[in-house]
Amino acid sequence: MKEKFFLIVLVFIHLFIISKLVFFPYPELFIYPFLAKGGLLPYKDIFDQHFPSFLMLPFNFYDLGLTSVVSAKLFLTGSVALSHLLIFVLSKKIFGKSLFLVPNLFFVLFQVPFDGRVLWLDSFLAPILLFSFFGLYKFFEKERVEFLVLSGLALGLAFFFKQIILPLILALAIYLYFKTKSLKKVLVFSFFSFLPLGFLVIWILKKDLLQDFFYWTFRFNFEVYAKMAKKLPSPRQVLAVFYLFIPCLWTLLGGIKRKFAVPMFLFLLLPLVGAITRFEFIHIQPAIPFAALFVGSFVASLNKKTRLIFAAYGFLGIFLFATYLRGHVGSEVYFFDEVTFKTAQKVKELTRSDERIFIMGSQPILYPLSQRLPAGRVFTVNVFWNMVVAQDRILDGLERDIPKVVVRDTSSIIINSQKMKIGIDISSVVYGTGVSHYTEKLVENLLKIDKDNRYQLFGGSLRRMGELNSFVGGLSGSFESKILPIPPTLADLVWNRLHLFSIEKLIGAVDVFHSSDWAQPPSKAFKVTTIHDLAPIRFPKLTHPKIYAAHKRRLEWVKKEADRVIVPSEATKKEMESYGFDTGNVRVIPEASVIKPVSSLDVARIKQKYNITGKYLLSIGTNPRKNIGRIIKAFDLVRAGEDLKLVVIVTPRFEVEPRRGLRLVEDKLNQKELAAFYTGAEVLVYPSLYEGFGLPILDSFACGVPVVTSNLSSMVEVAGSAAVLVDPYEVESIVEGIGRALRGKLGLSRKGMARVSRFSWEKTAKMTLDVYSEAKK
Repeated sequence: MKEKFFLIVLVFIHLFIISKLVFFPYPELFIYPFLAKGGLLPYKDIFDQHFPSFLMLPFNFYDLGLTSVVSAKLFLTGSVALSHLLIFVLSKKIFGKSLFLVPNLFFVLFQVPFDGRVLWLDSFLAPILLFSFFGLYKFFEKERVEFLVLSGLALGLAFFFKQIILPLILALAIYLYFKTKSLKKVLVFSFFSFLPLGFLVIWILKKDLLQDFFYWTFRFNFEVYAKMAKKLPSPRQVLAVFYLFIPCLWTLLGGIKRKFAVPMFLFLLLPLVGAITRFEFIHIQPAIPFAALFVGSFVASLNKKTRLIFAAYGFLGIFLFATYLRGHVGSEVYFFDEVTFKTAQKVKELTRSDERIFIMGSQPILYPLSQRLPAGRVFTVNVFWNMVVAQDRILDGLERDIPKVVVRDTSSIIINSQKMKIGIDISSVVYGTGVSHYTEKLVENLLKIDKDNRYQLFGGSLRRMGELNSFVGGLSGSFESKILPIPPTLADLVWNRLHLFSIEKLIGAVDVFHSSDWAQPPSKAFKVTTIHDLAPIRFPKLTHPKIYAAHKRRLEWVKKEADRVIVPSEATKKEMESYGFDTGNVRVIPEASVIKPVSSLDVARIKQKYNITGKYLLSIGTNPRKNIGRIIKAFDLVRAGEDLKLVVIVTPRFEVEPRRGLRLVEDKLNQKELAAFYTGAEVLVYPSLYEGFGLPILDSFACGVPVVTSNLSSMVEVAGSAAVLVDPYEVESIVEGIGRALRGKLGLSRKGMARVSRFSWEKTAKMTLDVYSEAKK
């Protein structure tokens, strides 16, 4: 009786802790069931790689009551409470009464820091797998086949949720055979394990979805998702998972004989398959209860010599637990903020229930919140690994079914009338780089579209103050400016190294401060910065040591202090997460081209100036990450069958050996000269190994020139289906891609022009303004 009382107290404490954390329910849990209830079919209308389960079948989470934040929290707490009950029952069965809730206590310590505040399909698997394990335990205890049936059915239900349970089913079937020597019992277990999937297959066949089902759930996962969505664990995450396995290793490698240690190990290990492709702590949740049970084995084997080891293990768990709590306490609910609810209400006011809408660059949770279906009756989550396959079908759907309302972002409908003073560091505009063009175009367009807020422009330079003043003098709109003689080295010392002297002491109080890519000054304002890429950090040998050091110092301050970080692509956002950034504060805002096509006369002049005759391919940049070595090898092979030259725009510090057919342009080019090179080219060859965005792709599209680019990083996002995608590590793939681009030049040119029209600096400015507006919330 005393144990049950303490169990109830422990469960209440656990649930109370979860209730005090920032809640993260995956939006797909609401979106897909709503769309399925609206008649959209998985894989034909809803493009996603998961099994349909209760996400996309006609009877789904929507029918089970998962329709609000409150119900989502109830589902999470119910799953946790049920897991506690099953752990309690199993630990008493396996270890007896002596442990007194130790596995349950460690379940609390494990479940919370491994993203216990998150609700996703993995959250439901923990109690289901525990029940399956319980059935298996009872089967061996009582030798009654009905328990084997229950174990198989529970495992089948888990498989119904996620494909990653398949290896566990197969491993347990093998274990069962070696344990019982009975093929009949293995077949019974396997039959009931696959029974729920059988009903699913019947439904899929009935709806003629078999081909689409196999593509999205298997082929897409291996061919697209595994490459583009891959996310490796950080060293800290690897250590955390290793920490979970210590009691298991103690049991298995220490020669401690425990009943059911092997199946318990399988239940612990094999659900982790789901975390291999894209590592997230939430994917560890199905294994957490079994890690807690292994702690019971750990404790049961202790003696006077090993108690200290267990004490250290427990303190480490408490530290992990406390560290997680410190960073995640809060009342917020991801995707369900006040502005989103108001936007949904506005959409309802603007549309009838039978009219379609389209959510672009905002939260798709607005579909279920507004009770409106997507235009074209097609949907995919806006991540680039899905969009590279589904975007054409999404666009076709929009052409067939024009939406009544398009929501570009939530704060574009709900306008807060409170004016802000926005500070922007424009120091970078004088250097003629991609960052310079970004800053220049962003400021120009912000001043053009925003008539409500006040702008305070700040620039620091010692030798180029005149150029900064010239830029400011050419701007139109309402703003103030302060240009000061602060050299970059001093800015790095004061703001990145020492982190002293707030920006307000130079420009006065501001509500928002958008820092440059060089220095991160302290500020009391809402701090925004843009990280265009992490190339200086990822490729330190290709970066000047001083620049590398400055960027590394700045990045640490951005991670600690920035309220919002703007990145140009989902690929960069994903990369930020691997560097320890909270991606909840990262906003993806694509950039745009600054290049415009020029006349044939301008092309003739540039070719004459650089002694270029005939047709040519164009390559931008000679930094090794631009893949110039393989580009030249590919060109040599292409040139054997074509009368072509290769024009290479050389990056300072990275020289290329002259050779036949190669034209090296080492001069600093203005925009018109660069546009002439683009306009005159047959193909832009741009199979870069790494980009934060890939602006030359859009520049080439703007000039009507086909593009050959890489099938990785951000380049897939930027190019879409308008370019020829190649494997940048294979010369043969680049050669083949160039050939395809030359043969399909006209069609690719049209696609490129259509693609580039979707990007504009005005859109970039509007989306950036929306980020600034988050300071009001």
